[in-house]
Amino acid sequence: MIRTLGINTDVKGPFIFLSGRDRLLANKYLKDINVHENELLIGIHPGAPFIPRRWPMERFAKVADELDQKFGAKIIFFGGSDEVYLVDNIIGLMEKPAFNLAGKTTIRQTMAMIERCNLFICNDSSLMHIAAMLNIPIIALFGPGKYPQFAPYNENSVIIREDVGCNPCNEGSAVWRKMCKRGKTFCMEAITIQKVLKIVEELINKISNG
Repeated sequence: MIRTLGINTDVKGPFIFLSGRDRLLANKYLKDINVHENELLIGIHPGAPFIPRRWPMERFAKVADELDQKFGAKIIFFGGSDEVYLVDNIIGLMEKPAFNLAGKTTIRQTMAMIERCNLFICNDSSLMHIAAMLNIPIIALFGPGKYPQFAPYNENSVIIREDVGCNPCNEGSAVWRKMCKRGKTFCMEAITIQKVLKIVEELINKISNG
């Protein structure tokens, strides 16, 4: 019955459908900051609901600088109003310029901006799932979270994680949400800049050749 109505029943998973107005506002913002259609646009969300899920700030800064230098990528940082300080600190560590959208957009505007990205780099977070529903290629950095259950599902997603013997850990603990009980989040520290850059380059080449 559904097929006879011309509806595609082969689509897997939830998807986000944006309005023309959402996309118009995203296009206007990109035009205002001089980002053109043919330029490589990479979105980064360095935040996460719990601090132990966050990759170190200086590593995000280094990756962003390398992507600008090697690929000429335009970098946009995303985040909520409670992550403005985080993004400000990361951009402060960078040598190259980047755009800061943290705390400046509504959720619909954020979705429309993510849709314009060629690639999205993030921790285990809600924006990771939004990017997945928009079918944007994702590099997701997982540490203490339960990656089999909460990994992004789209075909263009790559999970980077390192097994350090205790991850994934007990996410039900209130203490865990503030700090790793080992005193240092070894699982996130174990993810190297070099590994992230290698996989980013592979995905960019795949996008370019696709």
